[in-house]
Amino acid sequence: MSIDGAKLGDSENEAKEMLIFDLLEQKAYLAPIRVGEKFLSNQWNWRTGKCKVLSMSDPSVAKRIQEIQEEFEASATFEGLLKGIEESEHQVFLLEEWLDSYQPPQ
Repeated sequence: MSIDGAKLGDSENEAKEMLIFDLLEQKAYLAPIRVGEKFLSNQWNWRTGKCKVLSMSDPSVAKRIQEIQEEFEASATFEGLLKGIEESEHQVFLLEEWLDSYQPPQ
């Protein structure tokens, strides 16, 4: 898929960016993969399993995407990458913990 030179990936190339859609406002946002993933994962509360609802049209959401982008750029060091790996591993641990404790409705 190609949208104005966005790097959305295909069978030959890994995606470098992702589209985030606001279906109510009919807008799309283009974000680097790590920024978009972090933004989307922040909408989910792993401990309770409840989804937080964010309005993509809210200026604070656009501001948060910018903050995440800045955090990502600041973490593009070896130490930042190690910290990011540790955070990802912790999120996986929390997800596995939640899945292990899940009791389906009887």
